[in-house]
Amino acid sequence: MSNNVSIFNIPHIMESVGSYLDREDRASCRLVNKSFDEHFKRFLWRNLVFQGSLHFEASKADAEYLEALRDNSDLTRSVLIRANYHGSVLSVIASSHRLLRHLNSHLGFTGVDNNEVFVTRVLKIVNNNPDLLTWSMISEVTLTVDALIQVPSLLKTRHCLEVLNLTLNQSPCVDWLKYFLKSLPLSLKKLALTYWGPKLDDEEFRFVDPDWPNTYPNMEVAAISTELAEEEEETIVQFLMRCPKLRSLTYPPIANVRITNPIAEFGSRLHNLTELNLSWTSGIQGTQWLDLVTSMKGRIRSFTTDSRFSRSSPNLIRLMVDHWHDTLESLRFSWFSSVYASDLDLILATCSKLKVLDCMWTTNHEDFHDIDFEGRDWVCSDLEVLRFMSVDHRSIQPGESEQLIQESRTLRRVEHTYQQLGRLVKLKELTLGWSTLDPSPTCANLDMSLKGLEQMRGLKELKMLDISHLPRVNIGLPEAQWIAKSWPMLGMINGLRQRHRVQKKGAPYPDYILWLDSNRPDLTVQ
Repeated sequence: MSNNVSIFNIPHIMESVGSYLDREDRASCRLVNKSFDEHFKRFLWRNLVFQGSLHFEASKADAEYLEALRDNSDLTRSVLIRANYHGSVLSVIASSHRLLRHLNSHLGFTGVDNNEVFVTRVLKIVNNNPDLLTWSMISEVTLTVDALIQVPSLLKTRHCLEVLNLTLNQSPCVDWLKYFLKSLPLSLKKLALTYWGPKLDDEEFRFVDPDWPNTYPNMEVAAISTELAEEEEETIVQFLMRCPKLRSLTYPPIANVRITNPIAEFGSRLHNLTELNLSWTSGIQGTQWLDLVTSMKGRIRSFTTDSRFSRSSPNLIRLMVDHWHDTLESLRFSWFSSVYASDLDLILATCSKLKVLDCMWTTNHEDFHDIDFEGRDWVCSDLEVLRFMSVDHRSIQPGESEQLIQESRTLRRVEHTYQQLGRLVKLKELTLGWSTLDPSPTCANLDMSLKGLEQMRGLKELKMLDISHLPRVNIGLPEAQWIAKSWPMLGMINGLRQRHRVQKKGAPYPDYILWLDSNRPDLTVQ
């Protein structure tokens, strides 16, 4: 049997080794022998990254690097440029690189006189690489009208492009938007378009308006993040209706509250749509929400919104649960949302396929006296991420006639939450808290005391615990020892050191933090 086995014959082994090495170490590896030289030469030039404020001086070393960059251009497939200014490198890449597949350019810098030259060179790189698969251009500088016109012109000839991310700090006119969308290559699978800032004058743009394609047959993900005027919204709707494979949509604010609801129309016509992210949606009225929910019955797997549900339709979340409970896997409400605690309990007790629930603001203000706490069992046994801020948002004030009723209900919620958390055996991330670290002293919540922790013994897969927003915690040495023993996979607790620094400035850390540092060095305590 031959013992002549080369490390280079083991698939991907050198790529794995090289991924842990920086540029200087890879360069040193080339000096080992000819085989190492050939391999690491390819690896060294395959993915180029330029970050930070980089200014090439006219030194011999810089000149040698630029010459090597030009000579090895046929090995480069990916370039990331996230620099304040790197004119020499950009010039070399624009003039010599023809086989790029991925280009990520972040045009974010100030105090530089050559912004226009920088943009021109980035667009030249795109022009010289017709086989680009992904192109990201995040611009924090103002593009000239010529540059804005050139972007859709280039896109028309990028027949392999699959991913496009374009961010502008100016708002083009609707004519530019139409030209841009109509110029998108039919190969495109993912589009992210973001723009903001002053609106450009329509008179600055003159286009020969092309026809819409019949369809964009490969488009699967569209994220439109801007505030649309009515005419722009109509253009976006025309585009989206031509994307039959669209499965994920991020839709911008509704500019004009109308009887016709475009989002509900998406649900009725885009039959592959399963992920929906609605941003700045306070303009959508209750009837429009009703149309949205019913049009996507039995399809939505992921839903994110910042709507203030308790201020629109009081039964909306219950309607969502009724229509989507069989499919919903991820549900996220932003800080702007306000969800009843009783509705949050309903979600956890009904959506059996839920894996992610992020609800950072719950309230009992409006339903506290009207809805009895039912204490349902949570059925989402596959839940992996849970973030919710409060069990009872309403403080118990001394002298209130219904104080005892409130105390009883609040404590029942706390007890019920502890019990149900212990059933989530697949949970990996748990965030608990309150809207403030200084609530009413009579207000009850989870306190992480040993009695409550015992009911959460089943969380064997928990990796991250965030209690930075809990108003009070009763963690001492017994609780710390219990956590270290009962949650062996826990890698981070967020909120213990922070709480101590805020509440007891200058005092030494308590014994339970020091004990965790000594006995669980693998556990990060923040």
